[in-house]
Amino acid sequence: FSTITKQQTRVLFYTHNKMMKEIKVAARWWASQLGKNNNISPKIIKLFEKELQKNLFNKFKGHWYNNDPLRGHAYRSILFDDRNTMIDEVLFDAGRAANIYGLVELLRTTGLIMWVDPGAVMIKFFANSTIVHIYQAPLAEPSSCSAANESEATNLNPHTQNVTTLVF
Repeated sequence: FSTITKQQTRVLFYTHNKMMKEIKVAARWWASQLGKNNNISPKIIKLFEKELQKNLFNKFKGHWYNNDPLRGHAYRSILFDDRNTMIDEVLFDAGRAANIYGLVELLRTTGLIMWVDPGAVMIKFFANSTIVHIYQAPLAEPSSCSAANESEATNLNPHTQNVTTLVF
């Protein structure tokens, strides 16, 4: 049996709390894209969002470096290339768990890649190579999350293509 020390437990808890803000913002954005389709109930969209949060957490754990945000940057990307049908498995898995079929058509977004890094969530749209920051942590406290910031994250604007940077 391997035992986990108190220090290791603290590190795991610290990392979990630090990456959840970014994960929630990313999952909320994907759910908002799905929400553009009027045929999907809000309950199903919320289930998709929660499943995506779980999937992202499981994918990112062990690959989250608060002191070196670019380390693991490519691993923490989420690809949605509808033209070449290259869709990240975390999206498909969340869709399956929420009983959503035809996810590519339902997301109604163009090709993009999303990076979920400590302190930032960014999207690059392939059509015009625009990079949009949908979350940027305050410089003084990377990945920090206050109650006010948390409530703002729940109101994420799904039309981020028109915004250069959103700071929560």
